[in-house]
Amino acid sequence: MKITVCISSLMLGLSILTISACSKGGGSQGTKVGEFLKTPTGYTYYLYERGNGRKINVGEVAYFNVIEMMDDTVMLQNSYQDGKLRKNVITEAGQITREVGPIMDVLREMHIGDSVSFSLTPRDLNIPTEAFQFDHLTYFIRLMEIKSQAQFQAEKDSMQAVFDHYVDSVRQLLEPMKQRLKEDIAAWKGAYADKIQRTPSGIEYYIHEMGTGMQTDPGVPVFINFVGAFEDGTIFDDSYHDGRPFAFTFGRGAVIKAWDDIFQYLPRGTVATMWIPANLAYGEAGSPPTIPPNANLFYFVEVIE
Repeated sequence: MKITVCISSLMLGLSILTISACSKGGGSQGTKVGEFLKTPTGYTYYLYERGNGRKINVGEVAYFNVIEMMDDTVMLQNSYQDGKLRKNVITEAGQITREVGPIMDVLREMHIGDSVSFSLTPRDLNIPTEAFQFDHLTYFIRLMEIKSQAQFQAEKDSMQAVFDHYVDSVRQLLEPMKQRLKEDIAAWKGAYADKIQRTPSGIEYYIHEMGTGMQTDPGVPVFINFVGAFEDGTIFDDSYHDGRPFAFTFGRGAVIKAWDDIFQYLPRGTVATMWIPANLAYGEAGSPPTIPPNANLFYFVEVIE
């Protein structure tokens, strides 16, 4: 199902669901598309598309798309946008809690290809009144496929093998990237001089390869591999030895000021080297014992797609 269809269905059903689907209790269970149904634990959900596949069984793994809205205005998650199917092992029916959640209760009743929606309040999740941070949550779910736990485990093992290979390949880049940064520093005022760009804040950067991925906006996660060095070429930090990218949320003050600035100019896929003045790095205080006071810094970075 295309995301436009799901969003349209979402907005159409919000007012109905807010009133009707968060309630528990009596009522007959329907079987037709367009009817409100109930789970064995008493939660009402709305079936707006019946798939052609079989019903899922306890112990199997559900692969599904989900859109989650808070108070009809804030989107908490959207698997259609991030392209990642959610996966849950289906358990026996039981009390809904914050840990188990309502999705499991509804998934247990679904067939492959079913599209459903439902809404619930903090009280439905047994959240204390003083902890209320929302009026209601609305979910739109489509069950895409079913796999056995053996298939699911085999998939996980395969993905783990791919990840392990990736980690090893990244670690092998550490020494070459250290050397590359040292060469960049040596060329900064020489061969690179007429190709260096500058941000309004005073960061200098040299593009090795301009990426074609999405731009970075405030609040968006950034994933980078990097090597950091002082102006004399001494390496003080890197992400390559971990075998995985360093991640932070852009524009939220979780990193040095320069990083909350420079990555708006570096689309995903970009490879670059940057010079950062001390006032946009660790300033007069430094970061003992690694970074001395008033230290200008160089970074080689790869912005991960």
